[in-house]
Amino acid sequence: MRLDDDFLDACRTEGDPEGDALAARIFAGAAQAADDTAAPARRMLRAFVESDVLPDAWSPPCVREFLAAPLPKPLVPGPVIRRGEQLFATHGPEILTALGTYSLPAAYAANAGVKVLAQTGFLESHPTRRLVETAQMVVDVMRPGGLDPAGPGVRAARKVRLMHAAIRQLILTRTEPRWDTAALGVPINQEDLAGTLATFAWLPLDALRRMGVRVADADRDAYVRAWGVVGRLIGLREELVPDGAAQAAELSARIQARQVRPAVPNPDGRDLLRALLEMMEAKVPVRALRFGPASLMRLFLPRDVADALGVPRRPVVDLAVRAMARLVGVANDVADATALERRVFRSLNLAIIQAVLDHERGGKRAAFDLPLSLRGTWQLD
Repeated sequence: MRLDDDFLDACRTEGDPEGDALAARIFAGAAQAADDTAAPARRMLRAFVESDVLPDAWSPPCVREFLAAPLPKPLVPGPVIRRGEQLFATHGPEILTALGTYSLPAAYAANAGVKVLAQTGFLESHPTRRLVETAQMVVDVMRPGGLDPAGPGVRAARKVRLMHAAIRQLILTRTEPRWDTAALGVPINQEDLAGTLATFAWLPLDALRRMGVRVADADRDAYVRAWGVVGRLIGLREELVPDGAAQAAELSARIQARQVRPAVPNPDGRDLLRALLEMMEAKVPVRALRFGPASLMRLFLPRDVADALGVPRRPVVDLAVRAMARLVGVANDVADATALERRVFRSLNLAIIQAVLDHERGGKRAAFDLPLSLRGTWQLD
């Protein structure tokens, strides 16, 4: 991996040449208003948001070839991917909860990268749908067979790549608000893509550690390497794809050190965090657990970052969550505490996941798709 400043600064000037070229071909063949160069990107984004299946207007032969292309090399061995899937099967509720209480807040804390999320507007105006969509992508990737050549995780990642290209086109061609490329870099640039991959590949593993859960090094490496397939599928440069948990942790820390500035006002991040947290607290069906999401954010995020994002302090609940994490950690020091971990944290995690399952995805989309094998393992309705 290359993580020096000169290289990462250059990465901020580069989007995804291959994905952008494909999007340009799609836009060129689409009906376009003469006075609105962003119209094709806007219509394609709407098609992605409203439907699981791309309409024919957005599925010319070049798109079908792109969606059916072989997996990018270097290929990750099947047994490694299966091992990553098994980690998700064991700790999936905790990983999905960490998505909303750690991964997304950490993304909101990146002062430059969050500008793209704010300008698309989807996350703040439809926080539940966006969380559900992101959770669906994680399930598609890590479910059994998700990263097989025609698996749902591969299709989801390639669709995300096209969405990124449409967002770049939309942001760079519209006049208001004008994008400051000199200050912010290209929208969804290579460094931001690497940071996004780290939020999915590494932060959930870090969340498990902070909850006191012990995970074998080989299992953590397998999980990260499985997500490396997704990184390649969304157009991330090979130099930025981590080859194990240690590299993923280094990548995450390096980008956070460059992009997270708690002392610098971040109104976009605070707005997105508030919308996410209000939605999560409203959806948790058990009143006693309503304040759990905010306290988990306080457990996972550095204190100054949580303060900068406006995560509320609730001393009693915060202390209780930290005490539970300590209890699991101490138990793991003397025995296998998987059962204890599930009793301590899983009620909160399952309450959050059940709320996600109960939410409609909107538009023409199918209901949230969780394999029966995982529903049974996690004891969900």
